[in-house]
Amino acid sequence: MQVDRDVAYRVSDHPKHRLDLYSTSGEHPCVVFIHGGYWVSGDRRAPEHGAGLYGSLGSALAQRGIDVVIPSYRLAPEATIADMQADVQAALAWTREPRRCTWLVVTGHSAGGPLALLVALAGGVDGVVAMSAIWDVADMRAQHDAGWNQRVTSAVFGEGSDARWSPLERLSG
Repeated sequence: MQVDRDVAYRVSDHPKHRLDLYSTSGEHPCVVFIHGGYWVSGDRRAPEHGAGLYGSLGSALAQRGIDVVIPSYRLAPEATIADMQADVQAALAWTREPRRCTWLVVTGHSAGGPLALLVALAGGVDGVVAMSAIWDVADMRAQHDAGWNQRVTSAVFGEGSDARWSPLERLSG
């Protein structure tokens, strides 16, 4: 198994446009794992959860023949959900290009869950796993007070666009 850290997935000096890659040689299935943090905190290294949390996932899957990409993405208030989705899509594009993925699954935890769902619903992946994901932005907004919504919901999603960014609203039969 090989671990490559701080790999740029976009042509950018932004520190969040980096990923860690856990891989083995040859053609393999690939997983892109999107971290959580309510879109306002967090990173691929998950310092708030203890060192090595996401790295353990990457190592465990790579040892079983699955390449794992764990990107960081820009956070609010610097970035909106559209910016975050663009970052995740850029990480997916990077994963498709140099890797020889037999299949590609995007997965995410908490805030990473809806990001995984949004990019999966846009197409180009073979599967999606959303863990502890927010599916309905309007419901999230209704469950929190004005201060929290100002810091998180409005900073990330803006006003009046909850349905647009709710994965639940994008599902169809």
